[in-house]
Amino acid sequence: MITPIVNLHFTPAIYQKLPQKTSITLKPQLAADTVSFGNAKRDLMSLSDNTIFQQVKDAVKEENLIGEGGEGGVYKIGDSGYCVKKSSYVSLEDLDSLKKSFTRNVTEQDKINHIVAKYANSVAIMPIIQGTPVISRFMSDDEINNISEQICSMPKSAFKAFLYQLNDAYKKDMMMDCNGANVIVDPKNKKITVIDFCRNSLEEAASHLAYMYASLVHEYTTVQQHNIIAEKVMNAGLEEFRPGVIPCCHFDNFGFSDLIRSFDDLDLFTSKKYTKLLRELTYKIRDLKSQELRGINVTNELNFEIKKVQAIMRQLVKY
Repeated sequence: MITPIVNLHFTPAIYQKLPQKTSITLKPQLAADTVSFGNAKRDLMSLSDNTIFQQVKDAVKEENLIGEGGEGGVYKIGDSGYCVKKSSYVSLEDLDSLKKSFTRNVTEQDKINHIVAKYANSVAIMPIIQGTPVISRFMSDDEINNISEQICSMPKSAFKAFLYQLNDAYKKDMMMDCNGANVIVDPKNKKITVIDFCRNSLEEAASHLAYMYASLVHEYTTVQQHNIIAEKVMNAGLEEFRPGVIPCCHFDNFGFSDLIRSFDDLDLFTSKKYTKLLRELTYKIRDLKSQELRGINVTNELNFEIKKVQAIMRQLVKY
């Protein structure tokens, strides 16, 4: 949703600090915003350029602020279901000078960040994503814990869609700005949505599963929540290697090893032998899937190795 000033190299780490000033932090009230248009109400983007500009200008007020960070603020545009992100380098007086730069022809990278229109690269219009951040400085301890519980109850389809978001962005040379404030959880519609990707200018290798896990847990996540989320993220990766399924990306891009290293760092298992075995099994699953894609029938072997990994992961949540 917002492009960081510097794209730093990221090694997935589990215990993260609260969102940094360079991130846009959303207020939890965003969870109450639902996009709903009646027959009498026209979509904001169907209005004239002049009308849109006036609504954008009217929105940039303190009372409409729904998120903020070191790079700028996000403001709700009335009851339109949209918001505007304004760079901190642009003052309210500067907006008029940007009016002629308005465009609805956004790039593929813009679309990944949910941008539907923009004024140069300083002001962007996006739909409001229903839900609540994984964590933000506006949230109470109870709210943070509640969202973690909601993540634990999310179906596997939510984690699969999360994985596909990261992979789609990576194919377009974009990396997730891995921060809980940049992940919106929508318990009502069972969705997890990333709102902030940045250019992969350092050509970092993908590690989708590790990024997923690192963005969904934090220093306030309980041990049991860590365990449940760990199992769900691992299973999201395993689903791509089931017999007959063509993985959405190369094995290396899933980041199984980085994910398992996170388990080690957190001491999720009672013994290191389990994480060692997980590494061996995931590489064996890789090799079996490679054989299957070459036309060799390894259905039984592949199912067997996947079940082994699942059995190990279930140890985390059986109590």
